[in-house]
Amino acid sequence: MKNARPSPIKSLFSFVLYASLIFYVSSVDGRNLPDINKFHMDKAAHFAEYLIFAFLAMRTMDAFFPGMGVLKNFFFTLIIVVIFSCSDEWRQLVVPNRTCSFFDLMFDFIGASTGILIFTYREEEREEAANEVRRY
Repeated sequence: MKNARPSPIKSLFSFVLYASLIFYVSSVDGRNLPDINKFHMDKAAHFAEYLIFAFLAMRTMDAFFPGMGVLKNFFFTLIIVVIFSCSDEWRQLVVPNRTCSFFDLMFDFIGASTGILIFTYREEEREEAANEVRRY
């Protein structure tokens, strides 16, 4: 069984591409976006957006620093994603018809933490499977 990991360059490319997408969508005038505030769907969007972003960030950190360790990787990734999230919300103060929201930041953080935990769990499962194959 091959324990394939994406190359650091591919991981970085997908991370930067997704960060650019977040930056672009956050720069769009609020009048040009669909109204997803009903039923708090905007919070679900923030959660999902940062779940994916943190997963990609964690994968990139793991690709560039494979020996860093899970805990350090977790905290460094979380710091990077939270700083990006804060700067994204702050920047929206100057985008027409957009607002900065503490609740958006909370859902960004919860989504990011979930993405990191999913990545960590997935990697542990992958390592267990690789060790199981090596035993036989």
